[in-house]
Amino acid sequence: MRIKIFVWNLKPTIMKKALLLLFFVSCNQLIVAQINPFKNTASTCGNGIVEAGEQCDGTPGCTSGCSLIPAGTYFVEPSYGIKYIVNADTALKSSNRSIKLNTVNNQFDLITNRHFLSANFSFAGCGFVDVNGSNFYSSSSNVAGGSLNKNFPLPIVGDYYVGNLLGEGINLKGIEIRSLDNAEFLMATIIPFDIGENDFDIFAATTQADGKILLAGRCILSQGRMIIIRLNTDYTFDTTFNSTGYVKLAFGSDCQARAIGVQSEGKIIVAGHRTSPGSQGIVARLNTNGTLDTTFGDNGSKVFNYEINTQNNYFLLSTSSEVYSMFIASSDNIYLCGAGSTANLWNGKQIPAFRGFTASGADWISMSDLTHTTETSLFNVDGSAYKILPTPNESFYLGGFSIATNNKGLYLQKFNSVGNVDTNFNFKTATTQGFYDLSPGDDVIFDMAMQTDGKIILVGESDNKGFYTRLMDSSLAIASFESKNKDITLWPNPVLNSINLKFENYINGPTEISIVDIFGKEVYHYSNPISNSQESITLNDLEKLSKGVYILRISSDSKIQNVKFVKQ
Repeated sequence: MRIKIFVWNLKPTIMKKALLLLFFVSCNQLIVAQINPFKNTASTCGNGIVEAGEQCDGTPGCTSGCSLIPAGTYFVEPSYGIKYIVNADTALKSSNRSIKLNTVNNQFDLITNRHFLSANFSFAGCGFVDVNGSNFYSSSSNVAGGSLNKNFPLPIVGDYYVGNLLGEGINLKGIEIRSLDNAEFLMATIIPFDIGENDFDIFAATTQADGKILLAGRCILSQGRMIIIRLNTDYTFDTTFNSTGYVKLAFGSDCQARAIGVQSEGKIIVAGHRTSPGSQGIVARLNTNGTLDTTFGDNGSKVFNYEINTQNNYFLLSTSSEVYSMFIASSDNIYLCGAGSTANLWNGKQIPAFRGFTASGADWISMSDLTHTTETSLFNVDGSAYKILPTPNESFYLGGFSIATNNKGLYLQKFNSVGNVDTNFNFKTATTQGFYDLSPGDDVIFDMAMQTDGKIILVGESDNKGFYTRLMDSSLAIASFESKNKDITLWPNPVLNSINLKFENYINGPTEISIVDIFGKEVYHYSNPISNSQESITLNDLEKLSKGVYILRISSDSKIQNVKFVKQ
């Protein structure tokens, strides 16, 4: 039996003020503290009762005190953890690019690029992840689509995904459309000749209500132009769309469409950016027949720069404004995100940015941080937003990357429906705002999705490994803190320098032990083969662990078990 052991560090800054009643639910050997929405009392630290906003208060294994944490703090769900796509060939790297969440059962499809660092091509694979985070890949995921550009998105459209062909040497340029169920199933290939171009790339995709497929990207002939393609359900060009099945739009040099969506009446919104004249964002609306809708914006389109409002200043990000993601609200209002900069703000650094327009393309909202001056603003983050994720009330999250050290870290920030930054939201306390360093290498969020219970799925790349994880707020459902486990004995507790573990049932095979913080960041690792029928393990050299509450997580092929302890 192969056993993995993880230890979760629950630092005393991690619980949102909520109304709690402590009751225990036995589930997979877990004891879970749950929310009681009817209790309304003030917290009193040290009274032996878990109350609103308290991390621990007299529960077995906790100290007598407790800590109240800032409202809005999000953290990785301890029972879910951070999952990585690791290949048998260590030279083969991976990057998770897109997900399709089933909100009924919280399972999702996952699209992953596998690539060698020294090569430009990638192998795209499709996978399936269940509600507990277990990952299942099709047998063909490592061999299908082995000539894709590793640096480009893999947008999901319906039950399919789109890959951009690398086109080196004698290989084809263009795109492939493959099945989410099995990457070996090739549904269609479109080459540049089909659209009268030398080359083209697709960055975004969606479906209409009638099942027709919309693709958006750029085509390259004499100058870069946006291209929008509409396919019938059998993947043939829809000739009712501009008579050819595709539309090319030019708003300057190197125009590219990075996002596409459909409003409630069927009109098509496409957004992206250009490099000149002036690096600016672009949003346009097409009628269902592919013509520009001249009632939208300025005669069919809107060219714009991102804007920032702080407590004491207004800035137009006029040096650059790039668009990477969009969502269309139920009101048909349009939210766009990407990156922007201006020379007279924060030394010209590129920052994650967003902009909102009304359904008809009029200026509407821009990003505001009215509780901070420019000097202390939460927007002073070097990075980019690759994904915008809406909530049911039209508040939204931006996800991507930021740079606070010499490498990229995860960026995540929340805004309300009118563009004000949520100053209560925090992805990690006591660190640079909007930055979380998941690994020593570069960490990036490429896609996000929200479950109906408010938990957020993140997917992306961490130090050349594809990762996915699930975030939660303590107001949703308190993390799974186990106070005891009848199959495992842990002593001493509290812990000083070592831990002794005794198992009710003998264990066999290799053991891996990791200590990670509440966000899933590994701070300690131990790996050693176990002799057959071993009934105990001693973990040494724990003196470097900081004081706090930890969870010892032991997982095998059959079950996951958790034991909580305190490090003195």
